[in-house]
Amino acid sequence: MKMEEAKVNRLGLLSPVILKLTISLTLIFLTSSSGTT
Repeated sequence: MKMEEAKVNRLGLLSPVILKLTISLTLIFLTSSSGTT
């Protein structure tokens, strides 16, 4: 049980970082796609 809780805690800490990365990637993709057009 403790191992699973540790994994959940790690995911909880990484979730905001993943969100920031996805948002930044989407912004870059949108800017690049709009720039090419």
